[in-house]
Amino acid sequence: MKMLKTILSTELLEKPRRKLKYFYEYLISVNNNVNGRYKKFKMIKDVRKQVELLQSPEEAYTLMMITESTNKINGAIAEVGVYQGGSALLISKFKENRELHLFDNFNGLPYSSTQLTKGKYKADMEDVAKLFSSEQNITIHKGIFPDNSDVVKDKWFSLVHIDCDIPKCIIDCLNFFYPRMEKGGVILIHDYSTLREVTDETNNFFSDKQEIILELSNQGVIIKM
Repeated sequence: MKMLKTILSTELLEKPRRKLKYFYEYLISVNNNVNGRYKKFKMIKDVRKQVELLQSPEEAYTLMMITESTNKINGAIAEVGVYQGGSALLISKFKENRELHLFDNFNGLPYSSTQLTKGKYKADMEDVAKLFSSEQNITIHKGIFPDNSDVVKDKWFSLVHIDCDIPKCIIDCLNFFYPRMEKGGVILIHDYSTLREVTDETNNFFSDKQEIILELSNQGVIIKM
């Protein structure tokens, strides 16, 4: 046994031992990553059982990952366009102790656009509030944004999720939140890639700014410089 230990500890086996160690650590990291992804997609599935979630699984996963990654940044979180509260539920699972402010008039879209009609996506505020009855630091603000924005005018934000579909609303949100974003904070715009008016208005807003827009399958991501 002593001889075996001596042989195994020789420099001759140092390289194989090191490779085996790296391979083991790689397997652990892969397993943790797979388990983490599985848990997140299970959360998405569970949320879909409670409410209608307008984001695809990939979009919802991106929202959760960005929420989790911005935990290191000071500032509150805001979502404009809550609907039934599905995406807000996903945010709440990863926001830690940050404030989450939810804005919606709950009467559906306040204006029509080329692709969407006024009144679409109507929801019940009381039903949404019940989803967060046991949650901390989550506040719902009913009304048309930015008419109801005074309550957060003195706050800074680490993450803003904009899902209000209407070009005017997009610009109102960007005008309000952009100057209040912490450095490194993220603005995530849903339907950036699929609603042409949303794409055009967003691109125009950032045309004279240093930030770039990272286009995903159906989302636009902007990191405040």
